[in-house]
Amino acid sequence: MGQCFSRQRHKREYFSINRADKSDIVLPKPATSDLASQPLLDGALAVAELDLCVRTNGADHCTAVYQRGLRRRALVVRRGQPFHICVRFNRKYTEERDHISLIFTVDEGDRAADVPSVGHGTLEAVPVTPEDEAPTGAWHAHIAENEGDKITLRVTSSASSIVGKWRLEVDTRTGDHSLNYSHPTLVYMLFNPWCSEDAVYLPEPAERREYVESDAGLLYRGSHSRPRPCPWSYGQYEADVLDCSLAVVGRAICNRLADRADPVLVVRAVSAMVNHCDEDGVLVGNWSGEYAGGTAPTRWQGSVQILQQYHRTGRPVKFGQCWVFAGVSTTVCRALGIPCRPVTNYSSAHDTHGSLTIDVFYDSEGEPIERLNRDSTWNFHVWNEAWMLRPDLESAASRSSYGGWQAFDATPQEVSEGRYACGPCALQAVRNGEVKRAFDVGFVFAEVNADRVFWKYSGPRQPLKLLLTERADVGKAVVTKALGEWTHEDLTSKYKHDEETDVERRTMLNALRETGHVFSRFYLNEELEDIHCDFALNDDIVIGQTFHVTLRVENRSEDRPYTVSAHLRVDTQLYTGRTGQFVKKNNYRFQVEPGNEEEISMPVSYDEYYDQLVDQSAFRIAAIVGVLDTDYEYFASDDFRVRKPDIRIELDGHPSVGAELRVIAEFNNPLPTRLTRGRFLLEGGGLTEPVKIKVNKTVGPYEPVRAVATIVPWSAGEHLLAAKFYSKQLNDVDGFLRILVKPRLENTGSILEDGSTELGRM
Repeated sequence: MGQCFSRQRHKREYFSINRADKSDIVLPKPATSDLASQPLLDGALAVAELDLCVRTNGADHCTAVYQRGLRRRALVVRRGQPFHICVRFNRKYTEERDHISLIFTVDEGDRAADVPSVGHGTLEAVPVTPEDEAPTGAWHAHIAENEGDKITLRVTSSASSIVGKWRLEVDTRTGDHSLNYSHPTLVYMLFNPWCSEDAVYLPEPAERREYVESDAGLLYRGSHSRPRPCPWSYGQYEADVLDCSLAVVGRAICNRLADRADPVLVVRAVSAMVNHCDEDGVLVGNWSGEYAGGTAPTRWQGSVQILQQYHRTGRPVKFGQCWVFAGVSTTVCRALGIPCRPVTNYSSAHDTHGSLTIDVFYDSEGEPIERLNRDSTWNFHVWNEAWMLRPDLESAASRSSYGGWQAFDATPQEVSEGRYACGPCALQAVRNGEVKRAFDVGFVFAEVNADRVFWKYSGPRQPLKLLLTERADVGKAVVTKALGEWTHEDLTSKYKHDEETDVERRTMLNALRETGHVFSRFYLNEELEDIHCDFALNDDIVIGQTFHVTLRVENRSEDRPYTVSAHLRVDTQLYTGRTGQFVKKNNYRFQVEPGNEEEISMPVSYDEYYDQLVDQSAFRIAAIVGVLDTDYEYFASDDFRVRKPDIRIELDGHPSVGAELRVIAEFNNPLPTRLTRGRFLLEGGGLTEPVKIKVNKTVGPYEPVRAVATIVPWSAGEHLLAAKFYSKQLNDVDGFLRILVKPRLENTGSILEDGSTELGRM
């Protein structure tokens, strides 16, 4: 072990100081000098060797796996929980004459910081006692085992300690002789979901495994009728990820180090720093469809390469969209010990003016008027939830607890308190429409509960005409990966009451009143009950196939026929709700007899939509229906997505640590055109570094696309192997396979069973 001794130039008095009396004490750091060439004072007690017991502490704190991502073998522990240190001295330790204190100070690296202070929580002077004397909530240390010249110390940090890197010194005193030893290795202090006194305490072991320890999972994209699970490697234990996560928070919270002890402020810092907008954070957002100079958001399969690149260069990484921001945020929070999960909201409102309504304007042909459409509804939007108490929201008179899951969002959408940040906000406050609660409850409430209002705009001198009010079109489903399963869990009821119920309407109206925003939400519009219209869409169309936009018009009158005009229109759509490229439109005129139903169908072929297709393969279908000889007009719109094929992954071999494993990834080209410049990307924490495989031949229409690679797993347990394919003609094709890796095989001649599990459907 490294040694560094110093004589103290001042007399340290804190050996006998009571913690209750030293809240404002600032301890100067002693001068250090090399004692290798100096004789120790007679009888002085000096540290000869110090062992941080990394292996045993790692097992006790569930942090052993962090070692594979640290450049030096450092101690990683969780606050509020005991850990052990073994110290060997130059002579036998004697309780009656020798005094020992541990000095922990927050490490700020190369950044100039204030003098460490007990009052600021950046310095902890911990006297070592022979027996366990545990002041409530305070750091303490006692001798767990005394072997003469070697003692084992049991150290317990406060459950509200600052999360970050700490330096450790050992001060010894015998009579008037004092020595100081500075240990060269840092101690990493994390939040502790295992500790009931920590604000992030999560009592259920299965939840801790899922939301803290798991380094892989699923992010959901697609549509509410067909959620698309996409594998994501969080990789919080990989190289430089913990250091980068601490640096991200440190960069956002640099003035008040004590704020790094509060998970509410740490999570808010994560939401601000994972995007680059204000502090040159981790990711640059890009929704343009043009990704020159960076990586397309759909090509990322995990957070590790993003955080490693940011840590290495200090410059924002290009590019991200909402699910990438959420994946990286999950990694940072789990690395720091905060329970976290990504959630997807389908049909997610982006309310730019805080009115809790999403206002959309169309002309008489059913074409959206983009210059007026500032609000938008994203096909899906991915944000995060973090688990913690919320003492900042509680009061003595409060009847409700706001602790539990808190929504936060790192995607830069609207400015909050001067930065692009959102949350954390308590889900209970969102569900109850308490839109003035901290932080950003109103914005999240609108994302899941806003009313969509459609207007017909006929010109600057003509009055707006209300076409449709949709009260149940926003927040159609909120989902996340299910606990312990590779499917989705529906969280919608955690965010909102059931649509169209009395309590849901009351909540919405109360929220509207609380905002104080003056906006005319409704115009009178005479309704014609005889005519009813509806879309019929097939939601399981694979890209390359023709799909049909089918409008059904029903005449419910018993004796009156109606002549109907209809305009059907298809545009591509960004997942942010913005209209992309025009695809096709048709006009129709027909008569519907009493009691009958007419159906019109507009086919849209691959040749018609492919050139205009955007990343998410999404379309917006719109219909303007007019009933002639009446003033009735009907508007309908819906989202539609053609899905990508699934990559099938098979294993040739038995997964075990250190053994070669052959992996085959395959799917069929769904397009009536050839695929060129094809690439597969395989990635999996504990399984393999990212592996790129070039498809050497041009793949014909409907032909199989296949890649073979050999990997060598280095970590036992269940892992997720993710595969992605991209080419010039077809991108964002993925698949995943769960693999159970057995420990390293001994030379016994035994054969392991195949540890693979079911293939995940996209």
